Amino acid sequence: MIQREEKIIVENRIKNDIPTFDRERLNQYTKSAIVNIYNSFSNGDLNNINVRVSKELLNKISNNMELYRISKDYDNIVVQYADIIDYERKEDAGYVKIYTTINFYDNYKNNETRNYFDDKNWNDTWIITYKALSNVDNNCKNCGSEMEYNKEKDVYECKFCRSSFHKDSKDWKIVDIEVEK
Repeated sequence: MIQREEKIIVENRIKNDIPTFDRERLNQYTKSAIVNIYNSFSNGDLNNINVRVSKELLNKISNNMELYRISKDYDNIVVQYADIIDYERKEDAGYVKIYTTINFYDNYKNNETRNYFDDKNWNDTWIITYKALSNVDNNCKNCGSEMEYNKEKDVYECKFCRSSFHKDSKDWKIVDIEVEK
């Protein structure tokens, strides 16, 4: 993790390129996005991912499910902490890195032995890389149809296939996740 002063410096660099950047909103979005991605993979339903994720990252996770602890054996996954650590401007876009700590928990009550010594906890660190999207189209990533913003739900909804996407997913695309165990 980086110190408070360093976060402010990184945040100011981001705001130079993206004046509407809201660090806390992206941190909260990260917490829900990671749980959504994890649950979609563990349930085997990638159509249920309601955030923008690069195809390369989806393939990376699919090919390394054990590294990302993708399993139906965990009872709970909680992103305990998320905050910015870096920002880099490249020719095509700005890239924000978010440091996250994630707790995976397996409760003994649903294990065959029902022995509380069988409870398991894992804490991993994931470094999430977002690509800032500009001129984002208003088309569904599932079917290509036009999306419409639902203010009450704070989501974009597809008029055709009824998929919904978190509002912030219109601004950010998760392009990489590095796992540190």
